[in-house]
Amino acid sequence: MTRDGDVFSYGSGAFSAAGHGGSKEVLTPAILKPLRDKRVTKIACGESHSLVLTDKADVYAWGRGFEGQLGLSASIEVASTPQYIKSFYGMPVQTIEAGAYFSLAITKEGHLYGWGEAKMGQLGSGKGQREVRRPQRIPILPEGSEQEQSVVACSAGFGHSACLTQSGDLYTWGFNIYGQLGLGDKATRWFPERVSRDISSHNLARQIKVKCSNYATFSIDEYGHPYSWGKGHLGHTGSTILELPKMIETNTDNRIFTDMCANDDSILFYAPIRVYDITPACGPSKGNTLINITGTGFVNSEKLRVRFTYGDLSQEVQCAFDEATQGLVCRTPKFEEFDGEKHPSVQLPCDCFLSVTQDGINYSECEMPFKIYSNEINLTSLNPKSGSVKGGSEVTLFVDLDEVTAGSIQNLTVGFQPRGKKAGTAGPSSTDVVQKPSRQSLNESS
Repeated sequence: MTRDGDVFSYGSGAFSAAGHGGSKEVLTPAILKPLRDKRVTKIACGESHSLVLTDKADVYAWGRGFEGQLGLSASIEVASTPQYIKSFYGMPVQTIEAGAYFSLAITKEGHLYGWGEAKMGQLGSGKGQREVRRPQRIPILPEGSEQEQSVVACSAGFGHSACLTQSGDLYTWGFNIYGQLGLGDKATRWFPERVSRDISSHNLARQIKVKCSNYATFSIDEYGHPYSWGKGHLGHTGSTILELPKMIETNTDNRIFTDMCANDDSILFYAPIRVYDITPACGPSKGNTLINITGTGFVNSEKLRVRFTYGDLSQEVQCAFDEATQGLVCRTPKFEEFDGEKHPSVQLPCDCFLSVTQDGINYSECEMPFKIYSNEINLTSLNPKSGSVKGGSEVTLFVDLDEVTAGSIQNLTVGFQPRGKKAGTAGPSSTDVVQKPSRQSLNESS
């Protein structure tokens, strides 16, 4: 799928799974012409069938439909090209999922629908049904309640399903021979049942993501902690089958995971870049300040760059990955200059916001601003105004500077240069430089 919503497909010609018509194998990616005038926003693929969701909230299906997974009609067992699912007319769909031989969809009203193979309970439609040919409502009812819960996410495996309600509750149902439902046993569930406890008998926190593989289930809670259960590579040492959710010990510096994808053999959790601190947190507009960026999720990449956004401008600079600190190091650009000239939108002092990219496409923003202050520090007076040529006199400087600069100064470097020397007059051969800590009186002066 492209950014413009065009869909390309290729592969086996069995059951016309590629969607180009006929049974001929498609060896290279080719645009799906029936969807050319549609803007596709999501794709879901099962064993031999596919679904797409458009920006108009319409659903199209093609491929194998022997078990009813296309949702088109009782008579259509193979669709060689994408076909509109008429059952959703007047019911805008917000997301779709495809299991091996069944399909799921959530409408914008938060109602969950399922169709296709049902013999393992994966449609939550009760015992005795082998297949459902048209989308059928799957009510999510808390135990002892007749009020249906609004559904915000769902996922489909080989023979089991899972969903999340608006309140963050996790429900599972279907095939459970390996404990993939997370309910503490291996019994099939014919209706959705809430997963409430983990393997340590702790109440599960609010869940924000769920994903089913063939025989396992994975989730992420509101704190970014990943969980897994069922059969397969679950991320736990020595565990191949679990009947209850268990938190995955990631050993990745308490990274907060936000998304994931899974198949039969592996699971991938996604932890975006997070920036926690910038040191120093300010610098002069002339740039060239060496800053250290602390966070998580950084990797050593040739495309590591930091974007500085201030006023109506933004500039990017190259940055380096520090192996010792696992952070980033870079130098600030010239903030007052843009294309070699001062820009009217930059009024000092001002806030500058940083964002980091590792691929040149995706950027992660830092909430803490970098303060830019003026380069100028104007001396208004000094005391005393004279001293011994031998040096050693203590001098207090009174300067005119903005609030940001005053609050950020750690050390001042003061140069002393003799003025108007006469020929032959003895004096310093070079500028004497004195460094002394800034005083409160200096910072408070206006």
